[in-house]
Amino acid sequence: MTVLDTPTKRACIVALKDANTPNTKIQAKVGGSVCQINRIYKKWKGKTSFYGRTPERGRKAILTDRDVRHSLHSSYPFASSSPGSIPISTRTHSVDNFTRPAAVDRRRNVPLITKKNHMKQWNLGRDHRDWTPEMWRHAQFADESLYTVFKVRGIEWCWRRPGEALDPHNTTKTVKHDGRKVAVCGVMTSDGLDRLVRIEGNLNAPLLRDIMEDNYLGSLTDLKISRKDAIYMHDNNCKHKSKLVQRWFAEKNISQVEWPPSSPDINIQEHV
Repeated sequence: MTVLDTPTKRACIVALKDANTPNTKIQAKVGGSVCQINRIYKKWKGKTSFYGRTPERGRKAILTDRDVRHSLHSSYPFASSSPGSIPISTRTHSVDNFTRPAAVDRRRNVPLITKKNHMKQWNLGRDHRDWTPEMWRHAQFADESLYTVFKVRGIEWCWRRPGEALDPHNTTKTVKHDGRKVAVCGVMTSDGLDRLVRIEGNLNAPLLRDIMEDNYLGSLTDLKISRKDAIYMHDNNCKHKSKLVQRWFAEKNISQVEWPPSSPDINIQEHV
């Protein structure tokens, strides 16, 4: 079957029909049937451009642009709709065609940041925007991590066929009380990694101070980093902000970055 719906043939058909050329001659020139020629001329006559699609092609839209915007901003298409905002005759699947891409994910939990804390974060970025790469080389990022032997923190996804839900390759092995857990803490610097310390029990301020005294200072010596050049970067955890640990930093003359409350964790050690 001859394809007539191209920009070149559209323009040719419209020009010949406007010149009162018989359909038989148009058919001999561009091909196709008389019905195709008449249909294309009806759609494209009077047009200045023959590219793209005509607005009247396909089924008419049931929802207006305003209805689509209203549905996308609602938790459910008709949950908070005011009377008359969306036509009653509109089927639910017509609205779902627009809301489905926006409704497949859940709302994320993020820290509540007040205007006061937002201003403190802005001041933090302003104070450090002029830091050179050499100044950032003195920054030392510290963090703690918890690892479980059997249970994975979160959801594991896998590809499987119907009937293979209990296949050993598609299951996650669990034990009572989540099995053994291993908690470690460490510091990452531009000169290398310090000693990785296993945390016995729950980490609190006294235990953190002992770890810093026994391992962090030794790591500075191993990496040949001076205390006056070190800048300790942490995630503003309450253990790091405790009076006991802060007093230890002051006694050892180790600098810290003043983190604002509820600040986003930009600690690069989270990805190590």
